[in-house]
Amino acid sequence: MINVKIAGIVCLLFSTLIGVSLILDMAMGFNRKDAVRNAFIPFRVMDVGETAVIGLFLLLLAADLIMTFIRKRKGKG
Repeated sequence: MINVKIAGIVCLLFSTLIGVSLILDMAMGFNRKDAVRNAFIPFRVMDVGETAVIGLFLLLLAADLIMTFIRKRKGKG
């Protein structure tokens, strides 16, 4: 039952944030099609620096997962 509640909360927050994003984009002068595209394809509107930070974050996340896997594997052997 708790998982259903968490999924409901996640869906509610996601839809609310997407709605706010759409309203802000349309208030800035984008038409509806461009506002939806900006909301659902965020990498299209990112600068080079922002993309580099996201890439670095994903690289560090992958390295952490690999190191955790290696440590667990060495512990079993």
